[in-house]
Amino acid sequence: MRAALVQDSGINLAGAERFSSKRTAALLPKCSRPDDVVITTKGNSTGRTAVIRPGDPPAVYSPHLSFWRVLDRRVIDPGFLRQWARSTQCQEQVRAMMSSTDMAPYLSLRDQLKLCIALPPLSRQRASAALLGALDDKIDLNRKMSATLESVALALFKSWFVDFDPVLAKSEGGDPGLPIEIAAIFPDSFEESELGRIPKGWSAAPLSEILEESIERIGNQAAPEYSSTNEGLQLRSVRFKKTLSRSATRNKLIRRGYFVFGLSRKVLNFGIMRDELGSVSPAYKVFRVVNPSVPPAMLERLMRASPSYYYRAISASSREGQAVSTQALGVLKIVQPPQAIQDWFFSIEMALAQRMKAAERESHTLSSIRNALLPKLISCEICEADAERVVERST
Repeated sequence: MRAALVQDSGINLAGAERFSSKRTAALLPKCSRPDDVVITTKGNSTGRTAVIRPGDPPAVYSPHLSFWRVLDRRVIDPGFLRQWARSTQCQEQVRAMMSSTDMAPYLSLRDQLKLCIALPPLSRQRASAALLGALDDKIDLNRKMSATLESVALALFKSWFVDFDPVLAKSEGGDPGLPIEIAAIFPDSFEESELGRIPKGWSAAPLSEILEESIERIGNQAAPEYSSTNEGLQLRSVRFKKTLSRSATRNKLIRRGYFVFGLSRKVLNFGIMRDELGSVSPAYKVFRVVNPSVPPAMLERLMRASPSYYYRAISASSREGQAVSTQALGVLKIVQPPQAIQDWFFSIEMALAQRMKAAERESHTLSSIRNALLPKLISCEICEADAERVVERST
C-alpha cells in the first residue's frame, strides 16, 4: 500500500492508496477525514505535521503516520488543534518523547497519548485558528498562483517553439490568437529540415555550434559545490550531506549560464548555473554557450521540452550511471527561432516571473508573521485583536 507523505507544504496524498466508497471507508481503520491532523511517527521526518483540508481526496494512512481527530468540537476546535500541532508547545513534547530504533527515530502511539495541550476558551480557540488559518490560506494561494504562472510560461513556450501553434494557425488561414504585433513576426508556412517541418525562415543548428565544453578547474578559488539532479542544478550542501572529496581543487568551475550534465539514468540529468560562481564534480560534463543568438534559458527550455531527443547524447561509460558524450551531444540540433520572437517570449516570461517573485516575497513576510504570532496566540499571551493589528501593520 502506498503512503501519503507529510511535507513542508502540507500533506501530499498524490501517492496514497485511495478509496472510493463509504462501504470501503467503513472497513478501513486509518482513513483520512477533513480536519485530521497527521503526524509522521517514524523516520527522519518524525514529528512533522500536516492537516487534511476539506476537498482533499480521501486516502488510507500508511503505518508510519498517525492522525489526531477531534471527537468533541465543544471542547477543542479542529483549527486550533492544527495550529497547536505546529507550535513549540507540541514540538518540544514530541522531540522529548521520540526514541530511536535501529533504523530511525520513532514516536509511539503510547507517547502520543501523553501529549498535553492547554485549552483556552472555545471562542479564543476559534478566533486564533481563524487568524492563523487566514495567513496559511494566503501563503497557500500564493504558492498555487506561482505554480499556475510557471505552467503558463511552460505552455506558452511549448506552443510557440515546439508545437509552432501560431505558424500552424496562420498556415491554415486562421487567427493565431496573439496581439497583432506578435502574430506579425511569425511566418505563415513551414519548410523541411533535418528535424522535420519547421517554421519557414527558422534554422536548425547543431549544438556543436552553440555549446563548447569547459574543463576549467576551480583550483584554490572559494566557491560552493553544486550537484546536477533530475530537477536541475542544486547546491550540494542543501541536497546532500556527503562531501565530494577532501580536496575540491579538481572540481570543475562553473559560471552563470553554464550547462552541467550529471550521470543519467532513464532521464537526462542536467542543470543550468543560475548563480555567479560554483564548482561541480570532475565526473560531470560542463559546457558554456558560445552562440550569442541562443540564450542559455532558451536552450534549457528546448532541452526540457524534448527530453527523449536530447537523451540520445548519453553513452554508457560509468558504473554509477551514463554520462553525456560531447560528440553525441554536438550532433544534436535545435530549432533556432528569430531574435524578435525570442525577445517577445522572454518579455512575457519576465512579467510572469516578477509576479511570482512578488508572491514569494509576500509569502515570506506572512510566514514570518505567522511564526511570530503562533506561540503567542496558542499560549494566550496576546489577544486576537492585538494580533490582527500586527498583521495590518506588517502587510
